[in-house]
Amino acid sequence: MPISELLRRISLKLFLKVDLQQVTVIPHNEWERIQDSLDRLTREAACLRAERKAKKEMHLRSQEVVKHWTNTYAGMKEQKLEAKKKRDEEIEAERQILDLEEEIYKQG
Repeated sequence: MPISELLRRISLKLFLKVDLQQVTVIPHNEWERIQDSLDRLTREAACLRAERKAKKEMHLRSQEVVKHWTNTYAGMKEQKLEAKKKRDEEIEAERQILDLEEEIYKQG
């Protein structure tokens, strides 16, 4: 037996079990209005998701643009950290040179 025939029989059985006093018949335009109302919520939710996504993307692009700016608080902080790192490296290099000179002096 084909599936369409099974579905038709099931639908017919369900239809026969329905209490017709509890069934409400509505006009087609009213049905469309209800469907549009339900679809509106879905459309609004999709619109809100799209707006949030666009805002997040814009924020990420903005962060990427200003990442290398030096005239911002974050840029100045980064410059100070880099300068400190460079100073520390220079001090460490000087210490190593002094250690080598001291070792040579002790051996010689």
